[in-house]
Amino acid sequence: MKINKLNKGIGYLRETPIMNSYGDKTLDQQRAVIIMWSKRNNVEIVKFYSESDCNGKSPVFNFMLNEIDKNIVTPDVLVVSSLGKLIHCADNIEVIEKKLSGIKVITACDSLQNIQGIDLLLNTFIGLLNEDQITRNSSCIQQSLNANANNGFFTGGTPPFGYYSKVLKNNELHKVLVINPLEAAIVKDIFNSATTNTKGKTPSLGGISRDLNQQNLLRRGKQWNYK
Repeated sequence: MKINKLNKGIGYLRETPIMNSYGDKTLDQQRAVIIMWSKRNNVEIVKFYSESDCNGKSPVFNFMLNEIDKNIVTPDVLVVSSLGKLIHCADNIEVIEKKLSGIKVITACDSLQNIQGIDLLLNTFIGLLNEDQITRNSSCIQQSLNANANNGFFTGGTPPFGYYSKVLKNNELHKVLVINPLEAAIVKDIFNSATTNTKGKTPSLGGISRDLNQQNLLRRGKQWNYK
């Protein structure tokens, strides 16, 4: 959705207790989402305010409000990646509403517009429910992954070098890691090279990488690079 007649904006980023969990975004990802939104809507983000979770407090958010109140920054729009980033800042809805008077509050992910007054309270409550659901989902997913790992199942992703994943015959919902003989042989060569002294010196990682590449013993089709 294009937002008309907005020229300058500020971005608010917040690290939450479930940062890096499923469904949440890191500070850099939040910044990228906001920048992408600003480019689509031709809005210049003049300043970002970045907040780490401070035991439920919001010193940076309050600092931002004070800068707005003192006209140090004069944005047309305040952009957040999602409503969940505002739920910790809603201690005093009336104060927030007053200091953001005339400023549109935009969530970059769904472009909700001009959240003010009772709408701010309602949408903040909705954001609280959404974040609580994300927390619950993340906890359930993590518990499931831990249970699978404890039972010897592969939890997904790219198998480590030396293994491949295989679906169980009697349980298609689970996979296990199986040794890949060809890759395992390369892994053994690496360890043997690392523990072999040549003229009193242990080969460097760069030297081992070069030897493997020269022998065409590649890392799944790619050359080895120790960096």
